[in-house]
Amino acid sequence: VIRNVKLRKGDPREAVVAEQLVKKAIWQSVLKGLDTHPGDPTVVEGCCRVMKHSIRCVPEFCKQLVSDWCQKILQRFTAHQHSSYLYAVEILISAYHRDAEMRPFIFELFHRMTDIGLANLTADQQALHDKVELVEDFFGIFDRSLRFSPDMVSASAILDRVISLACVCMRIERKPTAESVYAFLESMYAFGSGLPQQAPPHILALLRNAAPHVMSANFAVILAVPPRFIAELIPQTFEYIHRAFPAEFPSWFGQAVTVFPPSVVSESEKPAILEKLSGKAVHTVLDDIGYRCEQVAMRNRNTKPD
Repeated sequence: VIRNVKLRKGDPREAVVAEQLVKKAIWQSVLKGLDTHPGDPTVVEGCCRVMKHSIRCVPEFCKQLVSDWCQKILQRFTAHQHSSYLYAVEILISAYHRDAEMRPFIFELFHRMTDIGLANLTADQQALHDKVELVEDFFGIFDRSLRFSPDMVSASAILDRVISLACVCMRIERKPTAESVYAFLESMYAFGSGLPQQAPPHILALLRNAAPHVMSANFAVILAVPPRFIAELIPQTFEYIHRAFPAEFPSWFGQAVTVFPPSVVSESEKPAILEKLSGKAVHTVLDDIGYRCEQVAMRNRNTKPD
């Protein structure tokens, strides 16, 4: 119901009706739903989506609920790491990132929720394929925060571990998850190149230290012949790394390209590949390397032992 409510500007009567709907029906129903079924991901997702539409419909009115909503989200996410709770934080960041009164609640919630999420995802990295939705929304919350409130991400004490985790999650063959992981990496290195604003020195140092590993991990993904939807996401990461650190890029390439056997990238080809990766032919050269990896993989499968 609340999703379909469209308020006309300048009509306070409509706003009052919507506010009463949220106050007397939706908010109480959401609280009851989370208290009664805290471990049911379907109920949790429904409650979080209802609150999303409520906030979008009457954002000023919902400000009075934010403190309690933050506490409820944190309490339930601590016990049950359902991805919808992270998505709920994304909505709060989008709605109130410019609101000085709301920012302290959201700032604290972001850091505590991402700490819990990281602990869950790194506890058993072999089980990441069973947590694809949590992975998706975990990196989604960082990506959205980088776009709306980069200072929130800059204050994160776990950012280096998040980038390391992204290098592991690149291999998850699920399109929405892969898009979220790569969007996060793109946003991080776009931040390093000055978008949407200049990154602070400690973030630039962190990105510089992580870049060789990020490049090597991407090359390893290409070597493993990923699905097309993953292969198409990889070039942008290289473009942003080069844009942020053009002077260091050749050295990092030299380290990362050793992932490939000579049958894929020969020593004599490396200078030409570096030139293309540093210019406007990133997609073309990575497509070519990917094709070579595919051919090598096919030959290896067709080779029978003596």
